Amino acid sequence: SFESVSDFSCFSGLLINNTSSAHGSYANLDFRSGSADGRILYSYNGTGNSGDFHFITDDTASFGTKLFIGDSGNVGIGTTTPTTVGGTAKLTIDVGATTNVPVTIANGTTDALYIRRHASSGKYQLQTTVGANNIGDLALQAYGGNVGVGEVNPTTKLYVAGTFRATGDATFNSD
Repeated sequence: SFESVSDFSCFSGLLINNTSSAHGSYANLDFRSGSADGRILYSYNGTGNSGDFHFITDDTASFGTKLFIGDSGNVGIGTTTPTTVGGTAKLTIDVGATTNVPVTIANGTTDALYIRRHASSGKYQLQTTVGANNIGDLALQAYGGNVGVGEVNPTTKLYVAGTFRATGDATFNSD
């Protein structure tokens, strides 16, 4: 049902109300342009004032949630179950099992940084681009701080826990 809402002196609007208290019940707002469909859906979790938002699109092949905002505040893109692999995460982007679909942070078409799955078994690549070329600079902790490789509490500018290999010239100075 639709209702006009003005519960508080500063809030008013339109309420889409599903009075069911069953877990998984939902209220939604649907969109259609031509034969393409979209939906914003709020799904009730069955307890208290707890629910999740789903932004759903239909690309003919895979009608489903593309953006998810959980009641915990966790966000999933391409997943309705944001993961916490190795700790906690507020944003999870599921690019699927392919290795060639990057997550990109771009400045239009001039330069970008992308993260992609390089191979199976937890191998990932961090890459910068300028134009159509895989070149660019990548600075870690450019404004101070330390970088750890295999170390979560680095005590020097670069702290490598274990051995490392250089396949070119390496310069070590004590100054």
